[in-house]
Amino acid sequence: MGSGCLHLKTFAAIISFCMLWPGVICAQTPISGIINSYAKVTAIAGSDLTVSSTAGFAIGDRIVLIQMKGAVIDGTLSSVYGSIIDYGTSGNYEYATIETIGAGTITLSAPLCKDFDPAGSLQIVSVPEYIDASVEPPGLTALPWNGNTGGVLALNVTGTLILNADIDISETGFRGGAICTNGFDCSDLSWAAGIFFGLCQGGRKGEGIAEFITGENLGRARIANGGGGSTKSNCGGGGGSNAGAGGLGAFPWTGCGTLSVQGIGGQALTYSGDLAYAGGCGGGGYRDNSQPASEGGDGGGILLLEAGVLDGAGNTIRADGETVTLVSNDEGAGGGGAGGTLVLRVDDIVSTVIFSVRGGKGGDTQNILFPFNCHGPGGGGGGGYITTSLGTWPAIGLVTTDVSAGAPGNVLHTTGDCGFPSTSGAEGGQAGMVAFDLSTSPTLPDVHLGPDLALCAGDTITLIADAGFDTYLWSDGSIGSTLEVSTAGTYTVEVTNGCGLDRDTVVVTLEPIPPLNLGDDQALCEGDELEINAGSGFLSYLWSDGSSDSVLTVNAVGTYTVQVTYGGVCNLMDSLAITEIWPLPFPDLGPDISICEGEQVTLATPTVYTSYNWFSGESTSSILAEIPGNYGLTVLDANGCMGSDSLILDYLPTDSCETEFIFPNAFTPNGDGLNDIFRPVVNGALPLAFEMILVNRWGQTIFASNDYHTGWDGTFQGKDAEIGSYIWQARMTLIKEGQAIEQSRAGTITIIR
Repeated sequence: MGSGCLHLKTFAAIISFCMLWPGVICAQTPISGIINSYAKVTAIAGSDLTVSSTAGFAIGDRIVLIQMKGAVIDGTLSSVYGSIIDYGTSGNYEYATIETIGAGTITLSAPLCKDFDPAGSLQIVSVPEYIDASVEPPGLTALPWNGNTGGVLALNVTGTLILNADIDISETGFRGGAICTNGFDCSDLSWAAGIFFGLCQGGRKGEGIAEFITGENLGRARIANGGGGSTKSNCGGGGGSNAGAGGLGAFPWTGCGTLSVQGIGGQALTYSGDLAYAGGCGGGGYRDNSQPASEGGDGGGILLLEAGVLDGAGNTIRADGETVTLVSNDEGAGGGGAGGTLVLRVDDIVSTVIFSVRGGKGGDTQNILFPFNCHGPGGGGGGGYITTSLGTWPAIGLVTTDVSAGAPGNVLHTTGDCGFPSTSGAEGGQAGMVAFDLSTSPTLPDVHLGPDLALCAGDTITLIADAGFDTYLWSDGSIGSTLEVSTAGTYTVEVTNGCGLDRDTVVVTLEPIPPLNLGDDQALCEGDELEINAGSGFLSYLWSDGSSDSVLTVNAVGTYTVQVTYGGVCNLMDSLAITEIWPLPFPDLGPDISICEGEQVTLATPTVYTSYNWFSGESTSSILAEIPGNYGLTVLDANGCMGSDSLILDYLPTDSCETEFIFPNAFTPNGDGLNDIFRPVVNGALPLAFEMILVNRWGQTIFASNDYHTGWDGTFQGKDAEIGSYIWQARMTLIKEGQAIEQSRAGTITIIR
């Protein structure tokens, strides 16, 4: 985790802090009432805060500093009185973490980013943190603002926040102007006044983001977003403001004539940046007849909500300004309070919810002592401010927002000279506003590289630091927001923004590579199959034919590829090719043979093979056969392919053997005139037909004859044939007792030179 301010974004992150930080609440938690602690900040020195109290705070707590006031106003005694000249540090807020607690002192884990002025009503508020939470009856609220602390509700829910009851911080913001009692004076036109000799010189101005100028907290001029008060002539108090301006109060008692004197409504506040203001208050009424008179309405408070998911369940999050309900009798009435501020940093909203920051209605008047005249009703409060980190509301109808302004007060009696119905010049406030795409929380940089990673061999992964920082510096010197890595190691990024520096580290390990080897490419013999085995221990297998077993059986030419996964995310691939299918050898032994009893015949194949296996057990390339039977041969060729053939040897009938063909086993073709020609010797009747061929050991035909008189002279292609043995086969047709009888013979002849 990075150092500096803590903003828990993920479940994993908050689990870590559950173990390390006592301020984090790690369970499904029902919440209601007031859950925050508050303290006034009176001094800041670096990371040290001097506070009014440390009660309710603990080391490791997440807190928020918030500047309630601090604006500078125009003090010119004219219509511009109370207008904002400089917002100063008002509205600034920033999250921080408590590192140590001393006597009246809280030390933060890092210096603050934003500027704060303890002279401008600065406070700290604890920020309870939950994984999941539910708001239960009677609901959730904040401590009302008391001039030093309160008016703010802050919480962080990493998971889901369910509203089983409302969150209501209405009327917890700035305080409404109080009434004052003194004599009546139609000539009172005061913009600002005070108390002289213990006597009020007008109604009190409503409270806002600027401090009162000493001795000038009364009178009809506003003070920033606080409405102006009533005058001694009983005009109506002005409404308070927030994003929407407050409305004017009514004119004075009509018995004074047509005086253009009204309580001025609060100034609409400008939200430039990530700010939060409490709703301004209505100006107070004025009393001179000892009759009931109304104070100004209080403003709405401030909600700082961080949540992963907001489940509204049809309930309301409300920060409305106060409606003045007390009716002033023959006196000036107070103005309505302005709506507050809702800061909603949420990732999603999954059910209906209402967000309300309405302005309050101004006070009504009712004349009893002077039923034929009118006294001034109060002006309406302005609407508040809703801002969210969402780019838009998630669905039509899921979210309802109410930023409406408060209405002006009314003259309730029907006999007054101001007419009926009438507001006697009082006006309603202006509507507030809703803003989207709120930036991240104001804080020191807080960078996260995420959990440690496993790297697949040969792959590259991209480490991504959070966006939005001013500078980035990685442990290898890179300065971008991302870093591509392809080797194991520990990688650190250092980031800065205008507030400071933060670092985070991630460890990248290399997944061990299990062996994957399908073997060498090969050929198959015709009719054979090959089982390709990818091995065991992988998470998944995917072959090029779509199958997902660890083995694949193939029998055709082609390339077969498998992709396997290991380590959860890593892939390996290997291929094996069947390059060709070899034909099976065929050791052609020729047709079945019939011989005369007592004869022998040589059985042999015309092609040379690497091994021979006769059915009779011999392993030579040829055998002599003389006993009738089935003679079979199995051979292996140079490719390792196996083939076979067989023939049947049988005896000729005795009477068929009267004609005898005698084939020699050897001859000497050396030109000496003796035994130079290989041919059969015929004893007996001459054959009707004759055919003979000779082949060498490679199966080449080197001699053929259809005439038993014509023999082989021992040459091939005009040259002497090599010394050795050659295979011959002969077929002949004889006549026996008028019947043609066919005989077949085979054997070997050896050349001797």
